[in-house]
Amino acid sequence: MPHKPLRNSERFLVRQVYTCLTTCDKTGYVQPQLAHHWQCNEEATQWRFYIRPQLQFHSNTPINAELISELFIKLQSLPEYQQELSHVLKVTASHQSVTFELNTPDLGFAALLSDLRYSIQPPAQLHKGSKITVDGCGPFQVIEQSDKRLRLQAFDHYFSHRSLTDTVTIWQFAHTPSERIQFGRSELNDPGNIQPPPKQLLETVGTEENSTQSRIENGCVFLLFNMNSGEKPLNSIQRKYLSKVLSPELVLAQDGLSELLLASQPAYSLLPSWTNIQPLQGEGADLPCQIDIAAYDHTVILDCAKALSDKLNRMGIASKVNVYPFAKFHERAALGELEESIIIASLNVDDNLPISVFRWFYSNTILHSGLSSEAKNWLHQQLNLIRERSEVKDYLEQLESIGTTMQYENWLVPLIHHRQTLRWQGVLQGVSMTDWAWPDLKNVWSDEE
Repeated sequence: MPHKPLRNSERFLVRQVYTCLTTCDKTGYVQPQLAHHWQCNEEATQWRFYIRPQLQFHSNTPINAELISELFIKLQSLPEYQQELSHVLKVTASHQSVTFELNTPDLGFAALLSDLRYSIQPPAQLHKGSKITVDGCGPFQVIEQSDKRLRLQAFDHYFSHRSLTDTVTIWQFAHTPSERIQFGRSELNDPGNIQPPPKQLLETVGTEENSTQSRIENGCVFLLFNMNSGEKPLNSIQRKYLSKVLSPELVLAQDGLSELLLASQPAYSLLPSWTNIQPLQGEGADLPCQIDIAAYDHTVILDCAKALSDKLNRMGIASKVNVYPFAKFHERAALGELEESIIIASLNVDDNLPISVFRWFYSNTILHSGLSSEAKNWLHQQLNLIRERSEVKDYLEQLESIGTTMQYENWLVPLIHHRQTLRWQGVLQGVSMTDWAWPDLKNVWSDEE
């Protein structure tokens, strides 16, 4: 579901199953999706979005302005949206338009609504424990979901160009590669037909194949000093010292690293395109006798946590890694229950890069669980100034300044940038890698008969 904490692969799949009012690219250019047009007043405090006619969910339920208005009103009540939408005073609907009244200017509001967290879904899906079948409005609809595979089928009533392939089957494996993808025609992929795991046609990582795309991801795995841990969090001198000791080089020099981590590169900034920040050599510091680390159940995250914990143990400091399931990790962070001195997590961005990074700074539960009240207040003040005064195309330059300050203050330490690799067999055409290291499913096709 779009409103839940999501792993990278889940974020990609949300984009396949759901659609937003708008879309935004990595340069900040905003284009229509379910809204065909929008306008705002001179002060950028009133935004009106005009909804395309005859839209519908995969269940054939109509999508109209009243439903979209109801959805955003309910999103405002969710804890993880309250801060981000605190400037929204009122949401109203009339015929085929939805109007947002704001109490402060937001020059990038149309771009904000491109974020997958604002995907259009039935308001009933927001309820906790909802057993409703996933009902989206994107290019694919879910026709089967299990622990072993996910099956998607092209949605014929998608508002834009229909997918070139009829069905997509994604197989989940316990080993690397973790996902394999099979494309097919609908008449050959009856939902009742239980197929064996396919000969791989396309995979997100793995052995050498006919064609390959590879690049360094936007985003990183990072170390966050928890300034809300226990009775006495690490002070600025201790954080400065550990920022140099617990380095990216230390992580990548560890023996027995996973294949994913071995292919990564050290990170000295939150995004690889930002200026590299090398921490100054801190003077020795008196450290506590115990420094524990919080991490969630992902191979690369656990590799990083283990490398740092082992280093602390070699320094004579007791350290253990507490591993939480992904959902529990976010739940404990939201409740302020992560008590470890260090948190290892990741910054994952989507196809709307400037908005995705902005939202991470503004609302990420893990990030905010480790920041002091003073740091959070400063951060929100800076972000509010950006959205009141700046166009989205200028966001990244100003967000880089914020990220640099956070590194200089030793609130966090970037550790590694993943190398994303996509391999496929030559029978497939039109394959291009998305920001999540998955293929653009709707544009993949085959020239085989």
